[in-house]
Amino acid sequence: MRKLIERFYKLSPVKRAIVVMLGLFIFSLAVTVYSFYNMANAVRMLMNNNDQPFVYMKLEQIKDRVKGPFVPERVLRAIDALDNLQNLGEKLLAKSKKTTDPYVDFSTVNQQELNELRQKIEEFNGLKWEELSLFATGQIDPFSTSPESINLRKIRYAARLMSSYLEYLKKQNSEENSAFVFSAMLKLASLTEISSPYLIGKMVSIAVGNVAIRPFARSIRGNGDIDLPKESVLDLALISATEAAELHSILMTSLKLEIPFQNSLESEYVFFKHFSAKIYEKAPLAAYLLTTIFGNPDREYRQIINHPNDKELLMKTLNGWKHPALLIAVPNFTRAYEVYSERRAKRAVLAAELAHLAGISEKVLDPFSPQAANSILSVEKDGKIRFYSVGKNGIDDKMSNDDISLYPDKTESGDPLTGNVSGN
Repeated sequence: MRKLIERFYKLSPVKRAIVVMLGLFIFSLAVTVYSFYNMANAVRMLMNNNDQPFVYMKLEQIKDRVKGPFVPERVLRAIDALDNLQNLGEKLLAKSKKTTDPYVDFSTVNQQELNELRQKIEEFNGLKWEELSLFATGQIDPFSTSPESINLRKIRYAARLMSSYLEYLKKQNSEENSAFVFSAMLKLASLTEISSPYLIGKMVSIAVGNVAIRPFARSIRGNGDIDLPKESVLDLALISATEAAELHSILMTSLKLEIPFQNSLESEYVFFKHFSAKIYEKAPLAAYLLTTIFGNPDREYRQIINHPNDKELLMKTLNGWKHPALLIAVPNFTRAYEVYSERRAKRAVLAAELAHLAGISEKVLDPFSPQAANSILSVEKDGKIRFYSVGKNGIDDKMSNDDISLYPDKTESGDPLTGNVSGN
């Protein structure tokens, strides 16, 4: 060390200054690299819940939470019924011969299982719409050590099972009133949305709601080069006017009680703020440099949260974004909002179809209409009145192009419940 110091002072003043500056640069670079290393570790830990597997809240925990002298016994029975539906759905889907179809093949289901299934659906449907608020999450701390959501993966088993059962029920006996199954599915969607306030809860809720209308929508499946239309219960005239009126009332109730998309984005914003604070805590230098170079992500994030459906603002903002956190997180909101709008439009179309069948004159608003007062449109096709939404472009294409209906002209694929992007 002494020799190094002596050699340093033998240098000219200019060279000594260069050595000092070079040393400071190397030190600063090392500190910066170390800070970004800490940031990478912090992000990985936060995304992996501190390396702890995420544990969903068990329905037994929910039952214990809502127990009380003023809670009807049927509410507790409904929670047990949902647990049974999830387990039965998982079992029957695995047992089904249709390995390529994520729905139950009832040729593999015996009468005892059918009786149990009906009983459990009726018990779950015993929940009143206003009682779903019992499942609401009390807080939205994204890093809470105690789980705050029901098992979203198992929810899909119950949803698929009930959807398959509704279709099976109508085809076995068209006189059978299927409204209790439809009601149970829509209540399941609302329960999911209420119990999981983040965007993932909203998207699973949308998917469950979409599965609920599957028996009413024609699906066209490709078989080589041949398109095979699969008729819906509406196509087969299995729904009477009286039942249609009941189904319409249930669906309109569900649409009115649906939590606004904005609320889910607000919860995501809480997550983002918490996430950002943790990053600043673990790697302040790296976070400061990113903010200095790319700008404040919070301000731009807030802007897009406030205007999720402003496409012009969205594209302009996205094209100008360079901050890594924004590029990773926020573009997903764009697709999420599109899926939300598409699925809501499809439910609105079903409401209009049911209203027509029931002889109800009530107008159903189109989520994609350029004017809020505009309703779902209709056109005569194949000798029948069909209803449709104008779709994303807001232009009436007479049920073609991007117009949304229950009678697609080509195969629609995908479903958040099956891991894809969009579909029936």
